[in-house]
Amino acid sequence: MEETNQDMREKLPFTHKIFFPFPKLTDVQEKTIPVILSKKNSLIISPTASGKTEAVMAPICERMMEECNGEFSSRELLLIYIVPTKALVNDIYKRLENKLARLNITSASKTGDVNNFKINQPQNVLFTTPESCDSLLSRHPKILKKIKFVVMDELHFLDNNFRGDQLRILLKRIAKISDNTNELNYYAMSATINDPSEMCERYFGNYEIIISKGSRKIIFATIDADENFNELKKIKKIFIDQKINRAIFFCNSRKKTVKITAKLKEIFGRDDRIFEHHSSISSEVRKHVEKEMAREDNILSFCVATASLEIGIDIGNIQAVVLIEPPLTVSSLLQRIGRGNRRTNKTTCFGVFEIPEDKKVFSEMIDKARNGLIEDIKYESDISVAVQQILSLTFEKYNEEKGKLTREIIHDYLDVLVEEPEHIDLIIEKIISDGYIEESRGKITLTSKLLDFDDKFGTRGKINSNIAATFMMQVVDKSGNLIGEIARPDEKMKKIQFASFKWDVSGIQKNKVIVNRTTGKTSIPQFAPNANKGWFNSWLPEELKK
Repeated sequence: MEETNQDMREKLPFTHKIFFPFPKLTDVQEKTIPVILSKKNSLIISPTASGKTEAVMAPICERMMEECNGEFSSRELLLIYIVPTKALVNDIYKRLENKLARLNITSASKTGDVNNFKINQPQNVLFTTPESCDSLLSRHPKILKKIKFVVMDELHFLDNNFRGDQLRILLKRIAKISDNTNELNYYAMSATINDPSEMCERYFGNYEIIISKGSRKIIFATIDADENFNELKKIKKIFIDQKINRAIFFCNSRKKTVKITAKLKEIFGRDDRIFEHHSSISSEVRKHVEKEMAREDNILSFCVATASLEIGIDIGNIQAVVLIEPPLTVSSLLQRIGRGNRRTNKTTCFGVFEIPEDKKVFSEMIDKARNGLIEDIKYESDISVAVQQILSLTFEKYNEEKGKLTREIIHDYLDVLVEEPEHIDLIIEKIISDGYIEESRGKITLTSKLLDFDDKFGTRGKINSNIAATFMMQVVDKSGNLIGEIARPDEKMKKIQFASFKWDVSGIQKNKVIVNRTTGKTSIPQFAPNANKGWFNSWLPEELKK
């Protein structure tokens, strides 16, 4: 092993000490680094907390440094790092910013919540989401002319839905813009993929697949549930016996998350150390929860979450994972289990079941997880992405070279997404008839209607996202701090349980619910259903709508 490490130190003279200050590399790092140094595209499959991020970023940075003999001072965007969620953007940016800075490589993050990317003086590395990447492409395409690397983290989370289809087209657009098209490298990472070759073909060609299987032992036990929440009382006893103070409880719905959070507070008697984490809670509140869970101490800290905590985010040394119902897929099961015991080679996990059939489901899923078997999910493209990308391309050409967009160019971008060429033309005609784009002498450009739409409060940047709008009401405290979003409360709903605490509904003003901290009996608010198709699906011609 020492010989291997010495060999890696020689291969990474600029970056080894910064990225790998520990005695030995992980299996995935040993396998990945030589491939990236050889300038091959690759898909890296490895369990959570195995060091994939460093395995990819260290050799990429090494290549950057080699080109300038260790004196890096470029003011060009060279690497774009795309992840599924805003929270993960923030987490990875925090993890890597200082390491990059020690190499004089500048970095920034860009999401709908945070943007420190400088258009006039671009940083070398940008951490972002597909939607924010789309915004950059449509408004400042020339920024990407010097791009050399595209990294896609947790790709399975995006694949086979409208966000993954959007990313596929974005990669084509980046390649068209880049002056380094023939040298542009793509690196994708995931913990769970059933058919890696098929996925690679969707996003990039000329690839190498790197698989590193984990050695982490899964310790799993089931606990039967009842309407009186006795399962949580059983869990309390287990936690006390095993001295477990830090755990994540996963639920499949936001409503169940709120319910379990409230019950855990009651059973454990710790109102201040049991948190709630899901997409309807504001980003500031979620950041606070993540920070508290990541504390390096042994204070009791429990977090009840949906899939919002499945991927990437490091929230410290979690001693146990509790699944309050079976996840929908084995892939999701692996992601959730992977949140626990990241610093050891074993994961302690409990599965709670309400009906006997769920106990059997747990048993089958765990067997598949232990044997590396993941569901084979047939890929289906989401044609609504075609609408969104036509609008985004129109903006790009408007900002870059007015009047240069044609049907031929649109077809060239969308042919990987839409099987029937005539369907692309149907979509173009529909957007023209709706008045958002116009065509004259074979050239397509935007109209004042689309410009007005993009400038409106609440729709700014909407052309860059296919995520369905929820039209929820903001929940704010008496100081005006945003807590999250819920549906309009019923008139009878005077107190709500939400975002880890109990709140008194003191008033409703337009789109805001004003709340104050309270005690006593509460109700669980309603949340918007998760969209299973893109927002632009409603813009499609009737015959193409799903």
